[in-house]
Formats: sequence, C-alpha cells, structure tokens
Amino acid sequence: MSNSTGPRMSPGQRALNDLWEEHIRHELVTRDTEATLDTMAPDAYVNHVPVMTGGVGREALREFHSRHVIPQMPPNTEAGASQRILSADRRRGNGTEGDGPSRPSNELIRRAKGR
Repeated sequence: MSNSTGPRMSPGQRALNDLWEEHIRHELVTRDTEATLDTMAPDAYVNHVPVMTGGVGREALREFHSRHVIPQMPPNTEAGASQRILSADRRRGNGTEGDGPSRPSNELIRRAKGR
C-alpha cells in the first residue's frame, strides 16, 4: 500500500503512515477487530460523520468495529490511494475505496429511516 514515489516523509510521518496502512489492512483484508484495535491509541475515538456513529475508547470501538464496520464492509472494498495529511502525530483523510457498496450498511439504513 505504500507509495514509494510520493512526497518525502519524516521518520515520524513514515511510522504514522505505516501504522495507518496496517490499520486499513486489518479492517479490509484480515477483517480482524482486535488487530485493528491494536493499531489505535487506548483512548482513541472514531466520529463517522456521514451517519453520526463511532465510539470513544477501546471497548466502544471494539463494539463499533466488530458490529458496524468490519462485518458491514462490502467484499469489494479495498485500500487505495487517498489524500493523506500527516503531521507529527496525526493523520487526516480517508483510506478506503471500492466500486460502491454491494450491500447496504445496517447502521446507514437505520439512520436513513430515522430509527
């Protein structure tokens, strides 16, 4: 997943980028919740704005990833090149793409129906 022809990164940015790629690999390829969580800080939070879901802390993120992210991920989803903004300790941007959902997300359906 690394782009060796991309812009130069500091060692800290490279480490953060490599950790992000490991995170995406566990979400999309191995689909392993615990391995995904191991790439996150203990006090991490996810704010999935399009459907206002997510969680704060390991237990909430375990629930979120194991019930709403990984099993709902369409099988054709893959990691791809995306815009990434790296600072010394943060990564911004998205890192997944595919041909569009091959099955709808349960959470997205509930939110759309107002439940």
